[in-house]
Amino acid sequence: MRRSSTFLLCAIFTCSLCFPCTLSARLRGPEGTEDIRQLADHSSLIFHARVLSIESIPMKESVSGEIILEVNMANLAVDRWYKGEPGSETIRLKYIYPGFGSGDDCIDLNRSSSWLIFAKLTDDGGYEFSDNCQGGLPVSAILAPATNKDWLQQLQQDLIAGLKDANLDLRLANIARLGALELRSSGSALHELVENGNELEARWAIYAALRSGDPSVFPRTESMLIEDDSLSVPPQTERTIEALLLTDSTALLPDSAAPQCSMEGLKIHIRYEIGNLRNPEAVPMLARIARSAKEDNVRSVAYSAIRWINDPRSLAALIELLNDPDPKLRTEALDAIAHITTVPECQEGEVGSESIEPCKAWWEHEGRLIEWPAPVDASQ
Repeated sequence: MRRSSTFLLCAIFTCSLCFPCTLSARLRGPEGTEDIRQLADHSSLIFHARVLSIESIPMKESVSGEIILEVNMANLAVDRWYKGEPGSETIRLKYIYPGFGSGDDCIDLNRSSSWLIFAKLTDDGGYEFSDNCQGGLPVSAILAPATNKDWLQQLQQDLIAGLKDANLDLRLANIARLGALELRSSGSALHELVENGNELEARWAIYAALRSGDPSVFPRTESMLIEDDSLSVPPQTERTIEALLLTDSTALLPDSAAPQCSMEGLKIHIRYEIGNLRNPEAVPMLARIARSAKEDNVRSVAYSAIRWINDPRSLAALIELLNDPDPKLRTEALDAIAHITTVPECQEGEVGSESIEPCKAWWEHEGRLIEWPAPVDASQ
């Protein structure tokens, strides 16, 4: 797993910020931080669909006759199959929402008229979500032309096409899904939003671009985390209980499809995404964040990322950090150099001038002349 235990703890904390009213129902990763590739690995079927109608079927009653469990049956029009043997143009998908009893079943298909669905077949030949909290993700209805590319590239093109949707919330949903693909090739589309989108689009695009490995957003990320420029953005309108109970197609609320997270919650996503950076180009930015960020946890995450960028291409930047006035930054830099090179000159236990100088001398006379091989990217 790419996400560390630190990130998982952060995810739970972020979830409490983004979903204060529903945290007790399920401790799940914050909305917008999903991993589409991981979801795909556990799904036999992936498709884009529009909700035609939703029926609620009572399944369990209390002794007094009160309905305490309902199963929903959604009638979906499939616009595009991404993975699995294509079925009929219209399908019926069974799901439970809300799942108050089980602390599960998080997908409310009334939120949007169009969805990216991760599904599996049931024993009776029907359909159900492969993950009952992340198996349905709101997306724009706008699709790119069909191509002969693989499903991941086709989905990427469809999500990019949806960035032109007139509905802001659906654009935000597509930005989040592009980040969830973690494809470097999404960078240009996201960078356009970073430069020209509104404030909320730009912040989501920065987060998505970080997940996609786009270094062009490093300066904006650095500025945001060092300056701690929290923004005041009005919270999205909360939906009423009555809206949740409506079940025909006129009840669908596409304007609620955006990931429901505050700007501060989104900033926490960005803050902790830097801990997952493994790009050697990130070392100078991470060093400045570790040195200058106002918040201790931000600095700590930056230190950690520096330590785990196990890439010889970062050595020149790490050697430069051995001159930094921050002793902890020097420690992390020397540890990282020792881990990458394993040379004895950089293996001293204490970080003082007597241990740093041999490492610097080794680099000047030998290390910088070596043609270091790039590490194999195990994520590909």
